[in-house]
Amino acid sequence: MTTTIGKALGKADEAEALVAETTTWLEGEVAKHPALKEITFASANDYDGSIAVYAPNDARMSFLTDLGMTLDPSVAENAPNDGAFYYSLSYELFDNLKGDIFVTYYEEQSALDEWLAKSYAANYPPIVNGGLAALVGTENVAAVSPPSVLSLHWGFPTYLDVLASAADKVTGK
Repeated sequence: MTTTIGKALGKADEAEALVAETTTWLEGEVAKHPALKEITFASANDYDGSIAVYAPNDARMSFLTDLGMTLDPSVAENAPNDGAFYYSLSYELFDNLKGDIFVTYYEEQSALDEWLAKSYAANYPPIVNGGLAALVGTENVAAVSPPSVLSLHWGFPTYLDVLASAADKVTGK
């Protein structure tokens, strides 16, 4: 998106430089947390009476895999081949979604707490094992969902702390 906007504004070189600088910065920040490259993840939210799983082609999932994290194969295995960025999974089948950590996004802590009190969430193996990576807060979620070169410098440190904490817990680091 940045390079496209840069071209449209006649500032392609500046846009390319911004992308390169941001990429280098992100790689450096992630390198401080080696456990992130040792784990698998899945990501979803509770939505409209089911689990809304973020599919492999979702921008948030692509961002995390570009950083070196591994999207658990169960995410693709459970996905319909319809090209959507998310798919529904019933609460009864939530355990079919695997991964060492579970990434989720909530605008308010109270909504996350309410969801975590549900039996399917409270008994979900990645959460039971300490692998909950919940990014909470409207500003935090907006900064990385989906990310941009402008929002990342502000929001990524918090997101990285959330991800790294969950990864450290499940790897024992």
